[in-house]
Parts: sequence; C-alpha cells; structure tokens
Amino acid sequence: LAKYAQERLYEEGPAFLFRNYNLDVIVLPTEFSSARLGAVGRLPVGNVPLGYDDIQLPFGLAFVGQRYNEGTVIRAMSAYE
Repeated sequence: LAKYAQERLYEEGPAFLFRNYNLDVIVLPTEFSSARLGAVGRLPVGNVPLGYDDIQLPFGLAFVGQRYNEGTVIRAMSAYE
C-alpha cells in the first residue's frame, strides 16, 4: 500500500510536471522541502548554496531531476554556478 501511494504521488506530482511541461529539471528554493520531493519520487536532488539570510541561516536552490538522470541535475547546477 505504501509503495502504491508513493508511486501515485510521483505520477501526479513531479512526473506530471516533467511530462506535461517538457522539463529537464525543477528548480526550487531549498526551503521548499526539495529533499522530500526527491525521496518520495526517488529523484536526484542537488543543492547550490546562495548565501545567508538576515539571521545567518544558509539558503540556496535545489535542482530536482527525473529518475535516474543525475547527469542532467549536475549539468544544470554547473551551468547555474
């Protein structure tokens, strides 16, 4: 049951975005629970640090790729930097 729910979340969430909008990566603020998105969808996630906020907490951008497509995530992160 849990595996079915996980796959359904993936199909109705990130897989829908990648497929319908022809995306290679999804870029989100790191505060947007990008790690959860990667874990639920079994997707590669990489983070690029941007700096520190007013109270010295680090923040950055998360690059989320399609399943088994780590190379695209790494190239997108490299291009951004």
